[in-house]
Order: sequence, then C-alpha cells, then structure tokens
Amino acid sequence: MQWKQRGVALALVGTLMGASLGSFNAGGSVAQAQTATSPSEEALKLIQDGVSLFQNSQFDASEEALLKALKIYEDLGDRNGQWFSLYFLGILRTSTGNFQKGNAYLERSLKLAEALGDHIKQYDALSTLANALANNAEFEAAIARWEQSVIVAKEIPDTEKVAKALDALVLLHQRLGNTEKAQAYQKQRDQLQVASASNPQDQYWQSMKRGQSIQQQGTAAAQQQAIAEFETAINLARQLQNPSFEAAGLLALATAYSELGERQQAISYSTQALKVIKAVPSDAGSLRIEAAILLSLGTDYNRTGEKQKALEIYQQVVKLFDQMGDLSSKAIAINNMGSVYNDLGNYPLAMQFYQQGLELSRSTENRSGEAKSLNNIGLVYSNIGQYQQALEYFDLALKSTRAQRETTLEATVLNNVGTVYTYLRQRQQALEYYEQVLALTKAAGNRPQMVNALSNIGTVYSFEDQQSKAIEYYKQALKITREVGDRNVEATILGNLGRSYAELGQFAEADPYHVQGLKLAREIGDVPAEVGILTNLGLIAYSQKQSAQALEYFKQGVTLSRKAGDRRAESLTLKAMGKVYLADNKAAQAEQILRQAIAVQEAIRSDLGSNDINKISLFDEQASTYRLLQQALIAQQKSDAALEVAERARARAFVELLARRLSNQTKPIPVEPLTLAQIRQIAKEHRATLVEYSVIYEDMQPFPSDRERQLATQILIWVVSPTGTVTFRQVSLAELVKQKRSLDSLVRLTRDDIGVRGLAVVGTESAPAPEESDGSELKQLHQMLIQPIADLLPKKPEERVIFLPQAALFLVPFAALQDEEGTYLIEKHTILTAPSIQVLGLTKQQGNRPPQSGAPLIVGNPVMPKVVLDPGAPPVQLAPLPGAENEARAIASLFKTQPMLGETATKANVLKQVSQAPIIHLATHGLLDDRKDYGVPGAIALSPDGKDSGLLKADEILDLKLAADLVVLSACDTGRGKITEDGVIGLSRSFITAGVPSMVVSLWAVPDAPTSALMVQFYKNLQQNPDKAQALRQAMLSTQQQYPKPRDWAAFTLIGEAD
Repeated sequence: MQWKQRGVALALVGTLMGASLGSFNAGGSVAQAQTATSPSEEALKLIQDGVSLFQNSQFDASEEALLKALKIYEDLGDRNGQWFSLYFLGILRTSTGNFQKGNAYLERSLKLAEALGDHIKQYDALSTLANALANNAEFEAAIARWEQSVIVAKEIPDTEKVAKALDALVLLHQRLGNTEKAQAYQKQRDQLQVASASNPQDQYWQSMKRGQSIQQQGTAAAQQQAIAEFETAINLARQLQNPSFEAAGLLALATAYSELGERQQAISYSTQALKVIKAVPSDAGSLRIEAAILLSLGTDYNRTGEKQKALEIYQQVVKLFDQMGDLSSKAIAINNMGSVYNDLGNYPLAMQFYQQGLELSRSTENRSGEAKSLNNIGLVYSNIGQYQQALEYFDLALKSTRAQRETTLEATVLNNVGTVYTYLRQRQQALEYYEQVLALTKAAGNRPQMVNALSNIGTVYSFEDQQSKAIEYYKQALKITREVGDRNVEATILGNLGRSYAELGQFAEADPYHVQGLKLAREIGDVPAEVGILTNLGLIAYSQKQSAQALEYFKQGVTLSRKAGDRRAESLTLKAMGKVYLADNKAAQAEQILRQAIAVQEAIRSDLGSNDINKISLFDEQASTYRLLQQALIAQQKSDAALEVAERARARAFVELLARRLSNQTKPIPVEPLTLAQIRQIAKEHRATLVEYSVIYEDMQPFPSDRERQLATQILIWVVSPTGTVTFRQVSLAELVKQKRSLDSLVRLTRDDIGVRGLAVVGTESAPAPEESDGSELKQLHQMLIQPIADLLPKKPEERVIFLPQAALFLVPFAALQDEEGTYLIEKHTILTAPSIQVLGLTKQQGNRPPQSGAPLIVGNPVMPKVVLDPGAPPVQLAPLPGAENEARAIASLFKTQPMLGETATKANVLKQVSQAPIIHLATHGLLDDRKDYGVPGAIALSPDGKDSGLLKADEILDLKLAADLVVLSACDTGRGKITEDGVIGLSRSFITAGVPSMVVSLWAVPDAPTSALMVQFYKNLQQNPDKAQALRQAMLSTQQQYPKPRDWAAFTLIGEAD
C-alpha cells in the first residue's frame, strides 16, 4: 500500500487560516508612538514588511526583516516587541515546513510570554507550536502543548480558547487511537458553556471543525454528516463573501466525497474550489489553499486512472511549493508523483521521486514525511521482487512511525511487510504481521486499515489454495468497508471474492460479486479494479471453454490498461489472451498477441536502466510469457524461431551487463537478441555441440494452484552442431505431472542419489556424507535429458558438448548422468556449461585478449572468518580446510610460485594481486547468495585482518577488472547460487562479468582428498594441453579411478570458454 497524501491538504489550509498573522497591532501593541526616526518605529515597520513579504511568498526576505526587527527590540530591551518578532518568525518557518527552526522561534516566544506573564501571548505561542508539532507528526509533544493551552486559556479566562484546545486534543487522541482519552476530552468540551456563535465567521469555523471531527469516526454515515456541516460552512462563507473560506469548505466537501469513493463528485467540488481561489489576489494564503486543492485533485485523478492528468497537477503543486519555499510540503507532491509512476510500473522514475521526497523530508526534519517516503521506497523494491531491500526500508519506516506513534502509517507499513512475506511464500510470517495490524487498528478504531488487514489475510489463504478461508476473511472486510463507505476498496474486495469462488469452480457464486464489483468500479472510475475483474471474468470464460467471451473481456482490459498507461496490467492481460488462442489451437494469433505482450514487458525492463538485480527480479515475473510464445511457435512447426525466443528468455540481464563491460560503458547499451544465423555462428566458433534446454511449466491453467505453477510439463531441447545444423526434440514430463512431482524435486533426489545433501562449513571436521543410493535417479535424468538427443551428440569423447541448462537443471551434475549400462556421461563426452548461447559469444570476446605473463594467484585455507549462521545468533568461525592448503602448495609448485596461505591470505593481499594474475585458484569456502542462514551475500572466505571481515563479496568481485584467463573456485558449492530466470546469480556470474572467460566451479562440497587430487591433475593436464575442458575431463576420469563415487569427482564443471 502506497502512502498517497490527501489529508494533508486540509491540514495545510487549516495551518494557514488559523495562523494569527493579522493579530499584530501596529498602532501600539509593541510600543508607544515614536518619532519617525526612532528605533522602535523602524522595528515596527520591519515587522509589517516581514508580514507583507510572507504573504507574497518572499520567505527569506520576510525572515531577514523580522530578524532585523528582533535585533532592534533586543537592543531596546523591549520584550513585547521581541515576542512579536519571534512569534511571526515561528509562523513563517513552520508554515514553510522548516519545523526545527520554526519551533525554536516559537519556544523562545513562549518563554518570553511566560516571563511577561501575558497569558494571551502564552496561549498564542502554545497553540501555534502545538499545530506545528502535529503537522510534523510529533503527536505526543503536540498533545502536551495543547494541554498547557487548556490551562493557560482558563487562566485568561477565555472559554472559546479552551474549546479550541479541547477540540484539538479530541482530534489528536482520535488519530492516535486513544479512544478513552478522546471521549474524556469531548465530554469536557460538551460541558463548556460556550456562547453560541454570534456572527457568520464563528459559525463557519464551528461547522468546519464539527465536520472534521465527525469524519474521524470513519463511517459512511459519518461522512454524510460531515458533508452536511461542510455545506453549511460553504453557505456561510458565501454570506461573508470570503472566497478563501468558500474554497476551503469546497475542498473539505471534495475530500468527504472522495472518502466515500465518489471520485467524480469529489473532482467536481475540487474544481469549483480551484476556480474560487484563483479569483483571489495571489498571496501566501491563497497559494497554500490552491496547492491543497490541487493535491486533492491529483489524488482523485490518479484513483480514477487518469494518471497523466494527475502527474500534470502534481507538477503544478511542486511549482507552487517552490514558489512558497515550502520544502516539506513539496515532498508530499513529489511522493505522490512517485506513486503514480509506481502504479504505471515505471519503477526507476517512482524510485527517483521517492528518493527526492525522502531527501526533502530529511532536509526539513519532517519525520512523518521521511517515514512515508521510506515506506514508498520499500514498495518499489517489493514490486520488482527485491524483497530484502523492501524489508529493510519497511523496517526503517516502522522505527520512525513507532517513535512518532503514527498508528495509521504503522498499520500501512505492517500490511506491506506482510505482503512481502506473502510473496516470499512465508505465509505464516505474513499472517503474524496482518494480525499485528488487526490488533493495532482495533485498538485505534482504524476501520479502513482493519479492512486492508482482513483482505490481505484472505489473499494469503487464497495463495495457499484455502479459498473457503479466504472467502471468510474477504466477507469480513467487505462488511466493514461498506460501513466505512470506501467504495474504491469495496470494488477490489468484490473482485477478490469473485476470484476465490472461481478458483473453487463455483462460478455461479462468483458471478454476483463480479457483477457488483464491475458496476462499482465503473461508477467510481477505479480502472485497476475494473481491469482485475475483467481479467477474472475472462479466465472464468476460458475455463468454461467460452473463448470468444474470454477474449472480449481481455480486450476490454487491454484497452483500459493502455488508456491508463498501466503497462504491467496490459502485458498480463495480453498474456492471458495468448493463452486462450493457444488453447484454441490458434497458434498464429497466440504468437501475435504474445509478441505484443513481450514488447510491453521488455519496454518495462528497459526502464530499469543499468540496475542488473532489478532486471533479474522483474524478469522472473515475465518469463512465463516467453514460455507460452515458444509453445505457440512449436505448434506452428517453427522450432528455429522458438530457439530464438528461448535464447531471448534467458540471461538477458547478464548479457546486457557483459556487453556493457566489454564496451567499457557505464550506461546501458542496447543488445539485440541473437538471430538463428548468429546462434549457428557461435557454435562454429566454439567448435562445439550446443544443447539448449527450455523447461515449460504448467502455464495453461486458468486458475493454477501454487503447486501446479511449479510443475514442469515438458522440456524443449535444441541441439546445434559445430557445423550449424539445428535439431529440435521435445520431451514430455507427463509421468512426473501424473505423480505430482516437480522437476526441482527430481534434481534434489539426484543429489541425494550421489550423497551430497548438505555442506559442512562449521567446526573442524566435515560432516559424514550421506549414503549413496543405487543411481536410479541419475539414470532417470539421463533418460530425460540425454537419451532423446544421444544420436545427435558427437561420437568422439574429445569433442565438446556445451550444455545450456535452465531452472533446476543448473544443478544437474551432467558428468555423472548414467545411461542404461551404467556409463557416466563424462566417459563419452567433454562437457562444459553456459547460461546462454549469447553469453558464450561474449565470453569468446573476453578470451581473445593477449595472455598475461604474471604468476598465478594460488590461495589455500585462509584463517577462516566468522559469519552469522542464524539471524540474531553470534558469528561462528568457518571450518578450516587443511586439505585445501596441501592442494594450494601442490598447485603452486607446478607453477613455481608461492601460494597465499593462512594469515597471509587476506582480502587486501588478494586484491593487490588478483587484477593481473593469469590464473586465479581459490581453495577456500564459498558462501552462497541463496543460503539465508549465512546472513551474507555470495562471498569467498579469506583471512580477516582487523580492517575487514575477510569476505570478498560477489558485488565487490563484480566491480573488479580481471585479466585472468581462468578462475578455479575449489570450494563448497561455488557453482551454485540463487537460481532465477536469468540464470544462477552467484560467484561465477560475478567473476565472468569482471572479465574472466573460463570458470571451474563445484556443484557441491567435495571432501579434501579427492578435490586436491583432481585439481592437481587438472593443472598438470592443462600444462600439457591448453584445452581446459579436456584437462578437466581427464582429471575427473583420473580421480574416478582412485575415488569411484560420483560425489568425489563429478562436482566440478567448466563454465564458458574451453580454449
């Protein structure tokens, strides 16, 4: 949930209209009449100039004049004049958002008033200070000042001032959820015998205050009562012929209608208010009211899907606040612009505006604005799948909101944290956060946030395929939201209810909810809700084989999404259309629509600039569209075109990153996907047979369950010979689907088959390896991945085969796959792997550099660093690797160089030599990106030296410029990492990006002795033959003779170039 600010609009108006700028009496309040040249007369003139400059938005000049007046009064010892100077300085700076400076002035004016014993001045200083504190979300401090104001007002005595202070206390305690205290102050207020307002102006203020107080109840009935009060206030303002009062009343009316979900009515009243205020001569007051009205208009246009109009209006607001010098309020408009771009899926621009809003809020020490910006930045990270960063920003926002006791914003942030855990499939944790929101909102009587929590809990159960439970929570949310009168949220919940009933196959029950939701969404102009419901209706029609009806719904959704500029919704709806055409055996139409969807998705991704991680995260959401397009092409016998799409769908962010590095560019450069001709050329250049796998998942179901989404249904395989011949084969996984087994689980079982379930990194000895099984899983994978293409693979063992896996296949130990006779694949073929054919083409360019003549960098068994294994637990030292030390010594002797061992193998020492070394061999622990228990990103373990942790992290490697022709990571699981649609995000990716064309890595932790034997033999072979792939194959076969179990010799794989 984004924090879009509208309520601040009325607060801005109230702050200005409640400020006592006109209370200074130039005729004698400060001093007796003096001669024209007297200092007192000069000071009086300066204050009048300061007030006039303020009203004309010349804030710095206003402050300069008031400070000059203050200095004169200080020299004269005139404390009365000093009070007026400080009081106006406080109003000036707090109204422009500089709360720290403004409050300091007001505190000084308060002390002077106390010294003077002037209760009226005390009250003015206290009430103005209280308003400023409340506007900066310092609610407890504001309450303390209003409580003092009550005491001072009683001492004056002034019943109306007491009433004003009590009204403020009621509203503040309502906002903080202190219901009992709010009721107690309301009781005091009711008991006051305040004389009836004797003039229309007093009646106006009473109607406005009553309306705002009634609105705090948060129900539809309360909004209607508030509307009646605001209409009364507007009529009174017209009697008074006061356009500023009238505009403020119309704005209040617009806000009430907007809260009821009647956006067009709200826009109509805001437009009237804007017309009224623009007729007023421009001064600080009218500008502030105009800005508040525009903020309200922008919010309503955004909610009705008119995003561009909203952006134009917010840009006007920014200019107004710039003109007023109000940086704190400018941050509000900037944040709102970020929210529009976030809705449009333009995440880089959203982030840019949110960061700008954060800087502005921090510069003015606006803690509330800072918390809202932090929350919004977290939302962007959540939207692009960067969940850890999202949680970090939400945590910062929570700390800030809790310090200020802003329960409404706290509930918003907690809801967002729950949503992240929902996406992470940590559903129990998500429910715990939503339960916190429920407890918080019930205590505060915050019914709108209660609705959000209930709806989100329903969504968790929906994701868990517990639709009956989801419906139960959605219905609770619907009941409350109808009582509250938030029709915008009501439309969304109706859509969710319809979706849950549809997922149960209860289409008759789903229908009335969809009909109601669609009608309501159209009435209030809620385009996202309308598109969501149209999509649900299309999927229902699709599931009932009503293709024409389904396509009609989807077409409406696409039209609306394009009109609103919502590219994400457009691409998802186009994908749904492609699915319908594909199911109807209209593959050509499916291809056309899916290519449109991909064009939109790639446009969204291009907006992410050079942010590699964000591109990876976003592509994970988009990958299914490419899979559907491959199926549409295969259905048309276009297997070559499908290969081009399969290539286009893998390692895109990696390709763009590599291309940028190779061209020495800091900014992203356009990289076109490979054509079939280029694919053939790369196979010829590598003198290798390329085998590209594409895993197709269950993407055709209208309402797939979480489990069904993870089921692979087939594997598409392309074999490209060294001569450029392309052959396509297709493997059905029907048997796996029938058993409801995922491909991932089969690969995990294969690793169990080998006996490599875990890895030992702590303690002094390796954990005992699990027992190996009979090898049936290795044979099953061979039958699935190799047997269908065995006739296409080279017959000579020394000829290269480069496997290009996808998804779980990245963890397959290809060398250890066994045919029916029990022969391992490494015995028949020389094996390499790569993330994509295009990456192969780029690493070939890296390998064309002149060879380096320096000594290899050989590192073995550093003094191990300590790492945090569990969040909150103390760091634990990684296990030493004595075998790795022997390995490093032996390899170093082959190259006649000295290894870097023990305490000498520090990060600083490694970085000194790593850039120029022709070969880098690291025999130490490798930590993984995807191992949450380490609490660190992917890293190489080196010796700590007191200046650093000893961890050379993946992101640091990424920034290096390496000249090495080969890097060997002789460590635990260094070939693994976070598996994404862009490939494996881990150490190997970082080294290749840093300039290394060839990598040897391991897929699991290998015992010391066989690793040492294999590595020494590998380098001996390499000295005889520069073919790295052949050197590794022969080393594996040699090690197999001494250590026959696959876990001891099959872990290592060569990524990239063989030569």
